Amino acid sequence: MLAIDDSSAQPEEWRVAEPARRSWTLDEFLAFDDGTDRRYELFDGQIVAMAPASDVRGALVARLGRQIGDTLRAGCEVIMGAGIVPPERGRQLV
Repeated sequence: MLAIDDSSAQPEEWRVAEPARRSWTLDEFLAFDDGTDRRYELFDGQIVAMAPASDVRGALVARLGRQIGDTLRAGCEVIMGAGIVPPERGRQLV
């Protein structure tokens, strides 16, 4: 006999509520340490694990940085690394 689970037919006390998602601030994120060497990013108020860096990615970043740097005007430079832009600063595009 095959039983079909219809959660809407279950008593309310049997239903599992989803946990509330907490939104992290920039200061909380900067103070966050899970005790590992994993890298995280703050995305839409949520802490998300980043994919580990690889040699292929590093080579690609270096090549793109060099090509972009060759086209920049004097006084501008390419910065290749993780950066944090606090919300009060906004994005500066020149």
